[in-house]
Parts: sequence; structure tokens; C-alpha cells
Amino acid sequence: MQPSFPKILIFVLLSAVSQKALAQEIDSAELADIKVTGYINRQAVLHIPGAVNVVDTAQMNALTGNTLLPALNALPGIRMEERSPASYRLSLRGSLMRSPFGVRNVKVYLRHFPLTDAGGNTYLNILSRNAVENIEVLKGPDGSLFGANSGGVVILNPDTDNFPDQVKAEVRTGSFNLFEENILWRKNAGGHTLRVTQSYESADNYRVNSAAKRFFVDVHDRWRYAKNRELELLALYSRLQYQTPGGLTQEQMQKDPWQARPATKTMPGSAEQKTGTVNKYMFGGLSHKTDFSENLSHLVALFAGNADYMNRFITNDETRDEPTFGWRSYFTYSAKTSVSGNFNWKYTLGTEGAHTRVKIANYDNNKGEAGNLQSAADINTLQHFYFNKIDLSFNGRLFVEAAVSLNFYKYFFKDTGITKSFAPQWMPRAAFSYALASNFIWRGSLSKGYSPPTTAEIRPSDNKIYDQLNPEHGWNYESGFRLNLLNGRLFVDASVFHFGLHDAIVRRTNEGGAEYFVNAGSTKQTGMEAWMNYKLITPAQQLFVKKLHVSAAFTRSFFRFAEYVYDDKNYAGNLMTGVPKTMLSNTLAADFPANLSLSVYYNYTSSLPLNDANDAFAKPYHLLQVKAGKTFLLNKSSVTLHVGADNLLNASYSLGNDLNAFGKRYYNPAAPWNYWVGVVWKAGTKK
Repeated sequence: MQPSFPKILIFVLLSAVSQKALAQEIDSAELADIKVTGYINRQAVLHIPGAVNVVDTAQMNALTGNTLLPALNALPGIRMEERSPASYRLSLRGSLMRSPFGVRNVKVYLRHFPLTDAGGNTYLNILSRNAVENIEVLKGPDGSLFGANSGGVVILNPDTDNFPDQVKAEVRTGSFNLFEENILWRKNAGGHTLRVTQSYESADNYRVNSAAKRFFVDVHDRWRYAKNRELELLALYSRLQYQTPGGLTQEQMQKDPWQARPATKTMPGSAEQKTGTVNKYMFGGLSHKTDFSENLSHLVALFAGNADYMNRFITNDETRDEPTFGWRSYFTYSAKTSVSGNFNWKYTLGTEGAHTRVKIANYDNNKGEAGNLQSAADINTLQHFYFNKIDLSFNGRLFVEAAVSLNFYKYFFKDTGITKSFAPQWMPRAAFSYALASNFIWRGSLSKGYSPPTTAEIRPSDNKIYDQLNPEHGWNYESGFRLNLLNGRLFVDASVFHFGLHDAIVRRTNEGGAEYFVNAGSTKQTGMEAWMNYKLITPAQQLFVKKLHVSAAFTRSFFRFAEYVYDDKNYAGNLMTGVPKTMLSNTLAADFPANLSLSVYYNYTSSLPLNDANDAFAKPYHLLQVKAGKTFLLNKSSVTLHVGADNLLNASYSLGNDLNAFGKRYYNPAAPWNYWVGVVWKAGTKK
């Protein structure tokens, strides 16, 4: 199904006039000069050899909603989904096949601290949107510095270097009994950069049995106690509770998209069984950085976390206690071989590791009450790796990176004695960028991806043990270019890649909705990505519209199963499950006189296969979001009133499908047109 002419016209218009104005809190730097720290040494985006996208604070604030979802979905190659409110999934280049919830196959960090546990799972939904100031996304497998993954790396930064002292309070309300409050306090004093945030969110939401609420608080302190030494503390607590309405068949969704999964002749329904999740999550990290000299530095980070987790399915009530502790440490040495600096190099040597113990118990679900014990497991997972990397710079035009890590992964069941150690894996990466002109950069990379099965895949919710699962592995080849034109007003980033993945892990479900996982042979994942940002109007032009910035992101995925036979069925040549062929997104932001602002977000997602057999597809959809605001300046503070609306085209769609679902219950209907209003008060000083 192709987009209708009016919807194509909407896209064209928004392409001509879109992306947020990057200037609601801090006037945006030139995109080419934005520094990325993900590869350890700070590099300008323009010259980075890898596929990198950055989401800054202003970009997140310009888009509607109380999640990171719109901001991340405005980038190419990235797809964040929401099966039900507060149940998120994150995909980098099609890595959703094995993620019924949470984040797998992607490594996630909070600053220096791995948020991904040793078992490969990340509870991204425990974070409040206000806990993150900016996001760096490194697309494609990158185990050379970050350990096992084949999707990519996401680095969440709770603060940056140049934020002023500030106090901010926000209250928001809207459709489905939405209520949200956020408080932020930031202070720079005595070498400290201290930041404290607190938030509470609750909503009844669109479907039956889909209410959600979250309490979140975190503290982040960076203390430069000496000229060459810095101590950093990060601590957070989150209590997330959300109901899970369950998947519907296409007929059920068309008849009544508000309903939760209904009962059948053999199974009760989701509402009757009070299905849902409660996650009480604590995380803390302490790091120390020492600059021994202008050339040599060292960073060590220790971290620990614990998830007190309850997940109530239709057929059982599961509890999990998941403590994790680990470390990350590395030395960096940089040097110039000549006074002119024509040749520079930097070398990094380090290690990272973690240990997670998961104690699982499954009980009968007696209409929301835990009954008799069904089964239990005590799983210990250990992973660690050693990494080293060299960066070379020739005449400021040619940049070369070469890195490799050696990865170790093991798990054992303390109660049954089942033990499995995977063979150590070398994960290399080589990349370069070359300035064909001062504003035209060509880049290329080669990297290996490797991702062993997670704890939740080895022992999934059907209570069986799948110790025969093999790790995913494969090679990624990539090339692209970046353009910086019109004195920094126009920035273009485009790339093509091919990733050959072997032993791909795919999710399946049984009659009761419990999942299990199988290896699906190999896939061929070829893709194209492009992103454009154009500062159409700037304040220097002194027009009626003070600022007008536009962006467009385009993703085209040619992802297919190469070899895949399961239950005597051959899926070779089929489209890869859950991956849309085309995604388009545009964002518009404008600032007007009298401190008025407007931002518009548009997203088109093409149809996608819902199962490996390719005999069921989700329909394409168009989303339109709008946010408008008015700011009143007071003595040393400001008050902003804003209103937003989501799904203005009233699209009927499922944002998070249950892939390969038993009984064809693939669909989790998203909300129709809805709105919110809010007020933000800020007080502080400007630097």
C-alpha cells in the first residue's frame, strides 16, 4: 500500500519546512562542530569515521510526549517502539526480532557506566525523559570498545559540561488522565557540577488494562577536586508499574481496539488475570579520572544495580531478583609526532566486565494473585572483555581508527548445574574518514558483530531452558559521506551498509503468550540511511520568523532471511520479521516574536512482516504531532505554557507488534488522537 497523494503532500511540505529549532534552551552549535565522546576521544561529528547520530536536549524538548520515542524515531536507522505505555523496545538497524520488551542486542551506557547487565538485557523504560540531557547513538556492531553487541551502542548522558545553574519545575496533564511532574536542580560550586532530578508520571491510557505510573529520582555529581583529577557519582532509583493489555488479532483490533486481550475457550483474558509488570530498580556508579600528564590519562568506573522485578503473564506470575556489579577501566595516551601537528595519534587500552545473578520463580496466576510454585531458576552470568584502539590523524584530513576486543561469556545455573562457556571471541573494527574537501567527508568501516543469547532467552517465560541457543555473529561493511554547506546551515549525512548475520535469534510465543527463542539461520541486511538538517531561517536574517529549522531522515531496509528452516518450513528469501522497508521522518520548529514557538513532527512507516512466514503484514501508517508554546520572561526566571497533540491524523496503527505471536495476536493498538497541556517554570543564571 502506497501513501495517498494528500499524505505525500504533507510529507513534501514538511520536508521543505521542518526540524526543531535546536535553540529552546541553548543556542545550537554548528552540527559539524558537535563533539561526540562515545569513541573515548572527543571528535567532531563531521570527521567521525563511524555512523553516529546525536540527540541533544533541545531536540528532545521540542518534540511532544513524555518519552524519548519521538526524538529517537526522528533519526535514520533507529526505531523505538511501545507495545503498551511504558513498555519500550529499541532497534538499531533491525535488531528487534529478539526483543519482546526492553533492549537486547544493543549495548547501553549511562555516561561511563554500562546500564546493560551481564545477561544482555537493558531496562531502558525505568529512565525518565528528564534524566537524559543528550544521547549518542553508534549504529552498527561495535564490540571493539563496548563488548558483545551486533546492533550498536547507545550512550545516555545525564549532563554536559556547559549547563548553567538552574531550577526547573514542570507539570503536565492530558488525555487518559495523564499527570506528570518533573523537578530539576543544577548547581556549579566548589568544583562540583551537581544535578538532581525527580519525576512522577501516571496515566490510565488508551486500552483496558494499560495503566502505567513511574516514580524516578537520580543524582549526578562531577567533582573536579584537583586540576588533573575528577570524581563522578551517579545514583538513581526508579519504581515502574504498568499493566500489559496483550496482543489482539486483526479482527479484534478492527472491532474494538480499546479492549485488552480477550479470553478464549482455553485461556483467560489479560484483564481477568491482571497482567502487568512492577520493576523496582536501583543503580549506582562511581568513576575516577586522572590526567597524569598532557598525554596520559586513566579512567576507572565501578557500578552496581538491582532489579526487583515482577512480571505477571496470563499463565504464570514471575518474580526476579537481578543484582549486577561490574567495572570499566582504560588508559589513553595521545601524542603529536611534529610541532606542526601533521600527524597525531592516540592509543587506548582497557577492560570491562560484569556479573549478574538472576533468581527467578514462577507461580500460578490466580487472577492476579500468586499461587503454587511452577518452577524456579538461579542463573549466574559472567562476561568480560579486553579492548584496545588506535586513532591516527594525518594533516587533519585523514582519520583512521583500528580497534579489537577479546570477549568472554559464560553462564551457569546454580540450582541445576547447567553450565555453558562460549569460545572467546575477537571483535575487530577498522574505520576511516577522509576530507575530499573542507566540507565533504567520505568514510568507511568494517566491523564484526557478536551477541550471545541473553538470560531471558536462555530461560524465557515458558519456564524451559534453551541452552542450545547459539550466539549471533556477522560482519558489517559500510560507506558514507557527510556534507557541511552554506556556512554550517545545511548538514547532510548519508550511508549504505551490508550486514551478514549468522544464527540470528528470533522470538516465538506459545498459546499462553509466553515466549521462547530459536536460532533462525542467517540474514542479509542491506540498508540505506540519510539525514539532513537545514537552518532555513536564522536570527541573523531578522525576519518575522526568528528561527526556522528543518530536518528529514530516510531509512531504506533490504533485510531478508538468507538461510532459515524451522519445523520443516523454509523461510529463505523472506523479508526479515518486524523490519519496515521504508521509514521517513521530518521535524519542523519555528520561533516567532513574543516568545512563541512551534514544532511539528511527522513520521511515515511502511508495512512490515509480522511473522517469519511473511503471510501477515502490519499496514503502513502516518503520524503527525504538534507542540506550541508561549514563554513569559520574569526577573530572573521564566514561565512557559505549552500544548501538544499526538496522532493528529488519527491513524489506526500498532506501534509495537508481537512478532511471530501464537494465534495471530500480533497487534497492540496505539492511542488515537490525544492531547496534553503543561507549564514549565525555570530560574537560574546564564553563562
